[in-house]
Amino acid sequence: MLLSADVHTLFDAFKVSINPDDNYKVVCFAPDALNLYYNIAGRHLDQTFLDKGNRPVDEVLRWHYRQAVLVNIRGPGSLLPSPITWLG
Repeated sequence: MLLSADVHTLFDAFKVSINPDDNYKVVCFAPDALNLYYNIAGRHLDQTFLDKGNRPVDEVLRWHYRQAVLVNIRGPGSLLPSPITWLG
């Protein structure tokens, strides 16, 4: 998934994520940082993107979203193992 550099940094820091179980809703845990420029909080990924074969794997998006919730609600040190180990 191609992201701008600033959004990518926030994605890596679990400050923005995508919930595949809520119609691929973009969830911002640092809304001020993104809404000033992009107004993406609460939006959904475009269906044409999701219909493509090279779209993100739902299980990886789900893992990232859960990590973002854990980090932003429970704090650092709450991360689960990476989905890369499950996908083999």
